This record gives sequence, structure tokens and C-alpha cells, in this order.
Amino acid sequence: MSESPTISENVGSKRKRSSTSGRSKYGCLTCRTKKVKCDEQLPSCGRCDRLKLICQQPCSRILPSVRERRRGAGPLKSRDPDWAPQSLSPAVHRSGKQTQDPEALIDHYLSGFDHGLAAAASPSFSVQNSVTIPQVQAPVTETEGGLMLDPAVEWLLPDPQTVSLHDMPPTNLSREIGHKHYEQGTEQLMQALQHENFVEHLAVLASFFCIHMYMLRSSGAILSKLDRLSLTATEYLNKYQLTIYTHEQSPSTGQDWTKNRAERSLIARVIMWLLKMDAQASFLGCKPSLVEHFEVHPEQLSAVQAESRLALQLNWGAEYPISQSIRDIESCLPVDMMTDMLLLCCKISKFSQIPLNPDTSAMLRSLQNELAALETRYGTVFYYGSSDMTLQPAMKLNCANSATTFYALQIYLIRSGASLFGSDSSPEIKATLSQLLLFAMHVCPAGSQQPVYEFQWALFIAAIETNDMIHQEWLQGRISDHRLCEALQRISSFKRDNQGTISLSKVREIIQAV
Repeated sequence: MSESPTISENVGSKRKRSSTSGRSKYGCLTCRTKKVKCDEQLPSCGRCDRLKLICQQPCSRILPSVRERRRGAGPLKSRDPDWAPQSLSPAVHRSGKQTQDPEALIDHYLSGFDHGLAAAASPSFSVQNSVTIPQVQAPVTETEGGLMLDPAVEWLLPDPQTVSLHDMPPTNLSREIGHKHYEQGTEQLMQALQHENFVEHLAVLASFFCIHMYMLRSSGAILSKLDRLSLTATEYLNKYQLTIYTHEQSPSTGQDWTKNRAERSLIARVIMWLLKMDAQASFLGCKPSLVEHFEVHPEQLSAVQAESRLALQLNWGAEYPISQSIRDIESCLPVDMMTDMLLLCCKISKFSQIPLNPDTSAMLRSLQNELAALETRYGTVFYYGSSDMTLQPAMKLNCANSATTFYALQIYLIRSGASLFGSDSSPEIKATLSQLLLFAMHVCPAGSQQPVYEFQWALFIAAIETNDMIHQEWLQGRISDHRLCEALQRISSFKRDNQGTISLSKVREIIQAV
């Protein structure tokens, strides 16, 4: 009598997928739409090839899986003992006579900006035939059913790695690469602005952003040039009415409307980045032309802000993760608060440059009232940012980040008058500094760092205000921005020779010289 199969063997045979058909219902989006099975062939499945259809693959099949992206994919026992994670640094090619400089391997990182829409590398950019740096291709835009790269915006972000070289420790090589790239980008931008029929607004605005960032972070920044750049960008926006969003006309086709809306959301996102650059430059004493435009037209800022929130979703593809959508909703309030604080920062910077007169006291009270109103309007941000909840770490991080920047603005407003940083602190400043440090500890627990520039600036303000050595050491250990670190060292040296105090004008002078 033959043995009957065991239960586990029966279950295994039932679960075993048929090897004859080789098809499943988890294939391309085209087959899913028609509710038919797909053989999951790449780059195009058999059914789409047979029917001459466009095979639209989901992002989960195009991009590497989470397992493949994780450090050391596979079980520990099966890994190569010599395995090491792939370097994110650009390849540096030198002649045989030269030795490779470790400092030339600059980390691929652009701090503080969530431009996760860029795709893989494109043809390289070379400087004097000695160094090659991978370029970044255009963002991914959604068509009728899939993802494709739009060549019209090939230079949307002309190598953010090169633009951000000024944030790294200075070396002759990095300075040379950054300056050469800056010159080429500026030349291309000027050529584009001279042609009236050039309407690639996304590329032009992104170039404005990259050039603005490079000029602002470069040593010895010239304020008059930054003023002119901000004014030129604002005039470009007004010329083509890019800050005016209307929804009166109905789209002729769904595909054209979807693509147009996706591009408009990217334009809105870049406009918000330009707003950040204006606010950062205002701290040095620059005139924020774009911010002043939005102060006159607040309804345009609201429209741009709303449109920019959809940039990631509309340019992601057909399978935008619901988890990311939840995170977008959670981040709305702290991000809106940060935008309001950027506008308020520009007002404080403008106030700090006005000579003392009878009108300044009224302006000071007005700014204080705006800060108080901001604290009331976003009370939930402060509450959640200081809580011990760990269910939504990203939301808590954003809330604590915005709260830290808020208290730095309070100190900035108090010291924007005649009082000096580090002078005898009033109970108000002591309480504000204490709250700033409390929220900063929520953002940077256990020695971690947060590279968002606004948060780095908040730590910088706290470091030049406090004379407590323990607080100064803690703050210096969390400031990762190279320029702010070097400026803080010079400011600390200056304060030691001047009874622990320093004026705002001297702080600006030191930052410009770094």
C-alpha cells in the first residue's frame, strides 16, 4: 500500500505556482487596467508586444526593491566578507602622473531641499578634461500611463552636487569645479533669457535657484549681485505670470492636462525654493524682491503654495504610495509654518537695517505681534514637537524643526535692534533660548544632526547668543553646515575679546567673509 502524502506536501503543492502559464495578475499597468494576466516581461510584456500597446510598468518594477537598496542585501551568512556599500561619491579621473586626493570625493548631497524627483545619471560634465561629474537628468513626469524623462528640462537641476560644493570643506579642486559649473550654467541661462521663444520655465527657474544658492554660499558673496539676481527672477515670474494660477479653462485631453498640471506643480515647488533663498539672503542684508512681491500679492503665494504640495505626487507615477500621501498631509502644518516664518524673517532683516527713529518702536511691536499670532496659529506644532510620542517620527521631526526656528526668530528680532548678542540676557531671552534648546534636543537626539538649513541657522543663532560653554559645545557639535561652523569659530574668537558680545552687523560681516 502506497504512502499517502502528508498535509504539508498537499499544502505546498497547492501553493506552488503553475510553471506552464508563467503569468500573474501583478504585471504591467496596461494589463492591470484591462484586468488580464501579464507575463511580467521587461521592458515590455508579451501581451503588449502582441497588441502593439505601450507597456506601462509600475515604479516598483522599474526601481530597485527595498531589499536591493538595503545595506548588504541578502542573509548575513551568504554575504561576501569583503562586501562594502557602494560609494555615493563621484568618480574622479586623473592622469597617471597624479595621485588621487581623498578630499576630491565629495559626498553627493544637497542639504535642506527635498528634490527627490531627479532621475538617474546623464552624460557627464567635465572641467579641463581632468574631472568628470555625473549630471542629473530631468525629473520624472507622468504621461497617460507611465513614466518618462522629459528632455526639455534636462538641465532642471544642473548637477546639485556641484552647486553644493561650497557647503563642503574648501579644496582647490572643489572650488574649481564649482566655479566652472557656475560659469557654464550662468552662460546657458543668459542665452535662454535672450530668446523670447524659449518657454522652458521650469529649467530657467531651477537655474535661478542653483545660481542663487551658489552665489549665496560662496565666500565673499556680493550683496548687490544677489539683489539683482532676486529682482531678475521676480521680473521673469511676472513677465510670464507664473505666480498666477487659474483653473477656468477645461483641458482638451486628459493626458495634456495631467502633464501640464504636473509641470506647473514643479514650477510652484521651485518658486518656493526661490523664496527660501530670498529669506536666507535677507539675513545678510540683501533685498528679497520675490518676498516683497508676495507681500503685496498674498493670494498668489497661497496659490503657489497649494500647487507646490502636489509636486511629488503628480510627478511620481501611477502608484503614489498611500503612506507617502499620509506623510504629505501630516507635514502640511509645519511646512506652512516654516513658509510664514521665512516671510517674517525677511521683515525682521529689513527692520534691522533701519536706523533708530520714533517709527521703529511701532515696527518692533508689530513684528512682536506677528510672532505671537504665529505661535497661536500653530500651537499644535509646538505641542506635538515637544511630546514624547514616537508613532509619527517624521511629523514630530518637522514640528520640532519649525518650533526651533521660531524661537531663533524671536532671538533674532530682539537682537536686531541696538542690543548685542551675548549681552546681559533678559528673562525673555533666557526663556526663549531655553525653549530653543529643548526643541533642538528633540530634533537631534543622541548626537544626530539635522541638515535642514533653517534648523542649522537656528542652532547658529543660539550658539552666538549663549555664553554657556556646555550649550556652545553641544550646539557646535550639531551644526553640520561648513560655512556656519567656520563663521561660528570666528564669532566665538571675537566674543572672547569683546566681553562675550557681538553685534548683528559684525555677524553679517563675518559670514560674508567666510
